[in-house]
Amino acid sequence: MREKIALISVQSAQRDLAHEQLRETKVSSPFEGTVQARMVSPGTFVQAGQTLLSVVRTKKLRFRTSVPERYAHLLKIGQRIAIHFDLSDQVREGTVSRINPNLEPSNRSLGFEVDLDNTDGLLRSGLFGEAVLELDPEAKAVAVPEKSVLRFAGVDKVWKIKDGQVTEGVVLLGSKRGDNIEIKSGLQVGEIILRDATQGEKGKWIGDTVADK
Repeated sequence: MREKIALISVQSAQRDLAHEQLRETKVSSPFEGTVQARMVSPGTFVQAGQTLLSVVRTKKLRFRTSVPERYAHLLKIGQRIAIHFDLSDQVREGTVSRINPNLEPSNRSLGFEVDLDNTDGLLRSGLFGEAVLELDPEAKAVAVPEKSVLRFAGVDKVWKIKDGQVTEGVVLLGSKRGDNIEIKSGLQVGEIILRDATQGEKGKWIGDTVADK
């Protein structure tokens, strides 16, 4: 009887060891995600610390970009930002969540990050996006309808109307918002220009529009 009891104890220990080994064959991720790559095949002997899988978390994505040095002092945690993704034709909004404490010496820019909600799963990791960040809500600029600007030989021009005469004026363009485009230089607030640049001709008064502030 003692021999049988001893044999049962040995077999119970072997059973417990087998259950432990079975549990060790299951790999649990610390977060919910998707397997991006598998580095081993079933039946492969692995060593402690060896990478088995690459798992990505896509419900929250992190967008990384930067601003030039001259705007670094205007960047703040919590600022709203809109990101346009060309590949998926989507626009997502988020807030600045992290700012690099140091400037990038190679291009003198300040990097920052934005956390984006992706619970719908429509975005993919690695997408290229273009960010629109409002650094100074009180800033003002001259803006005109996009069709008021004519590009020829790489030069942007508008038709100015003054004292009944129409003349060309070279302008430097900035950002575009809706149907309007920013004029960085070459046009002052209150100057009269032709609304449709394709109809312009020197010396003739055809029509007008006023640049908005």
